Amino acid sequence: MIEIEKLKDIPPGDNPFGHDQHLMGKTIATNLTVMFGTFPQQKASYIVIINTETGERIKIWFGPGHNGEWNESHTPRIIENKYILDNE
Repeated sequence: MIEIEKLKDIPPGDNPFGHDQHLMGKTIATNLTVMFGTFPQQKASYIVIINTETGERIKIWFGPGHNGEWNESHTPRIIENKYILDNE
């Protein structure tokens, strides 16, 4: 299951590392940065994608999300500001 969570925006044009200093990351385009908290030899539970032009941020969870539970309905749905996608 993949959960997509909309995070609070940062000011447009700001350096995302100034807002989340414990994550590592990589700029992948002039307007996109991907941030993560793992090294290549570790299993990742999420990544954060930032549109640095607009300041919009999303967090993509892989497997159980931050609440540690699996969704049993297996249907895409929106809960508050989270988009839940099941592919089973």
